[in-house]
Amino acid sequence: MFVYKNNVNKHPTTLAGVMTSVSKETRYYEYRARSLKSKGIESLMYGTDGECALESGFECVYPISESSVHSNIHLRCFDHAKGDILMKLKKLKVCDSERTKIQQEILGSEFGGKRVKGLVDCENESEFEALYVNKEVHWPEEFKEWMLTTKGRHRSMKTTLKLCMLKSTRIAAGLGNPPNKWDNQRTESLNNVIKEAAENQVTDQASIHETLESEVIQQQENEYIKAIYNMGQYRLAPEFQKFSVSPFVWSQKTPEQQREHAKKVFKVPISSSSSDGVKPSNRLSIAVEDCEVTSVPARMLTQIWHEAEIILSHNKVIDLGGGMYCVTEFGNSVNVMVKGKRLTCKCRNFQSTAGLCSHVLAVADTMGTLSEFVETFNRKEGKASSILQANIPKRAGEKPKEKKKRKGQNNIELNPIVEEIERADNDLDFQKPLSFTEIWHNSNKFQVVFTRECTNKAQKCESCKVEFAHGGVVCIPQDISICHMERFYYPKKDANGKTTYEPTWKREIPRFYCVKKECILRRHPYFWKGMIEVQEDVRQQLKEGHKKLLKEVLHLSI
Repeated sequence: MFVYKNNVNKHPTTLAGVMTSVSKETRYYEYRARSLKSKGIESLMYGTDGECALESGFECVYPISESSVHSNIHLRCFDHAKGDILMKLKKLKVCDSERTKIQQEILGSEFGGKRVKGLVDCENESEFEALYVNKEVHWPEEFKEWMLTTKGRHRSMKTTLKLCMLKSTRIAAGLGNPPNKWDNQRTESLNNVIKEAAENQVTDQASIHETLESEVIQQQENEYIKAIYNMGQYRLAPEFQKFSVSPFVWSQKTPEQQREHAKKVFKVPISSSSSDGVKPSNRLSIAVEDCEVTSVPARMLTQIWHEAEIILSHNKVIDLGGGMYCVTEFGNSVNVMVKGKRLTCKCRNFQSTAGLCSHVLAVADTMGTLSEFVETFNRKEGKASSILQANIPKRAGEKPKEKKKRKGQNNIELNPIVEEIERADNDLDFQKPLSFTEIWHNSNKFQVVFTRECTNKAQKCESCKVEFAHGGVVCIPQDISICHMERFYYPKKDANGKTTYEPTWKREIPRFYCVKKECILRRHPYFWKGMIEVQEDVRQQLKEGHKKLLKEVLHLSI
């Protein structure tokens, strides 16, 4: 219904539901998730901060898996994951610079709207696994074990990176392409509001609910009211512009007229579907003329009866067990609790009529107890005072609380990600002084070659001494290597027949290296990617696998 004034395609985040509990137990979070399920929410995109009970509770109801069988998306907060990684490395007494390096290798980093890619920015899980093996070689052993353990967690950190933080997951969650990182900063800011209002002291749940009402819900409502008369940071969406008025017209309305206009807007159904014009095919077992209800206005009572018959005709009453029923109507759902002869609902009509609405009528008729329910309602005492109390604002007569401007380091504007870049590698991306200290050092180019074309010469890596793959079929991209022309030592016999090794003066022979920066740098410390050359005939034969290997290992773009 509402959009940002500068972006009609972006909707504001609204606090839609809150659950509070006195302990962090899985069953409480599972109850919350099942409540959402009962509202008709079959699939869910949700984010967590790594709390084990929270993740377990929600995944019991909205599971995720590597096989993508489920349509649910579980996002993990980048900020909390970063904190967990850095804390573990600090406990292992890893130096500051190395801690930052490892954390950024895993989660990447951002600056000025650009994202430097990390493990979580891999395109798919197979690419993630391959890069993970390459990166973990340089990590402390205890940290590698910690990445795989599930102790105190719902799943290992490595699995969390794949299922909840990978690039494809964030794209599917609507975070852009390339995607932004996800964090729960908005939730944390809400926590700060509550703590600030409670003066960082232990408080009861009722006080927390009151704080949410005054500091969050009321402020959200005020912003939406401003949008109705085209002020503030929000506006009515294009399809609801007919309810918009100019600031001048709004200023001419009395406070009562303004409240009524706002109430009218907030009651507009988001869905275009409604019960208007729909004729029921099933009737309640008791006609509205025979119910003998006198405490509810006749017009309102007729509407309630009509809506209950629409539910029975075109929607469903679902028995959830434990005395809980779910009533669906035009894309929405409402829960009705049954305790003995008493039926309760949380809709507006139930509150304003002191116990009568279309939902409880539909449930009572489905249970076959409608006659008993109506009789009990008619005998109920004190309905008039209950109806009056239900229609009085909760904070009627109270002075409005002053809005306090929040301060803090996290109140900063985040730059959306618009581009991905590779992390600069000091060993490869920057030219170094040419320091030749061995006879095989020179300024010759390093050539990318196919080992099959150098069968007699390319037998093994000159640095690590590992033999190159040979034979009938060599899988891509293991069929390429790096060739470098170098001077060498040759055997020479003196007059006494003693053999010594002498360096050549000009003659050079090809030496071959694995496509690994470690192998090349071990013998050529001055090497950088600018010294690599790819001949045109080789370039035309390179496949995507070759190009990807050269890009990832040597930062060479072809």
